[in-house]
Amino acid sequence: MAKKGSFFDGLFFGGIIGSVCGVLFTPLTGKEAREKFANKLTDLKNKPAEIKSEIIDPALDAIEKGISKIDIALEEARAAMDEKRKELEKEENLSGN
Repeated sequence: MAKKGSFFDGLFFGGIIGSVCGVLFTPLTGKEAREKFANKLTDLKNKPAEIKSEIIDPALDAIEKGISKIDIALEEARAAMDEKRKELEKEENLSGN
């Protein structure tokens, strides 16, 4: 059985190799190609910050909102259970006497 991450590893490394090949086989001068390659590396360094601000932070906010809604629903369920328990105890006391 293959590892779970093998597809994504291949996708990641394939993207890097494809980018490098694209830069190396371009009809640019050596200086232009190096500048373009340096710019691509800078862009790659900035990607984690972009991913965090565009994907991770909103996802964490949504999770926090979901957790707060679950907490509210649990409190309401506990209150309803307590109320029903009191009703049942009252009925039990009335029928037991």
